[in-house]
Amino acid sequence: MAGFSILTGPVAHLKHLTSKERLPFTISYFSSLGLTIYFALGPRAPTRQACSHIDVATASNVAMSRCPATRSRTLK
Repeated sequence: MAGFSILTGPVAHLKHLTSKERLPFTISYFSSLGLTIYFALGPRAPTRQACSHIDVATASNVAMSRCPATRSRTLK
């Protein structure tokens, strides 16, 4: 995500992430990322693996939504 921020500009990228249609994905990505780190460093639970899967899925969706050829195939 830092690469997209550098390419588009940090302010424009932040506005894009907090736009009305992208906000659910932004919240799910950052919350799953935080929970993955929490469970990796803290309690050992099966939830850690579920959070990491959600993290990868949301990151993939964000990356695919930035590519013009795949915009029609990603979740909106």
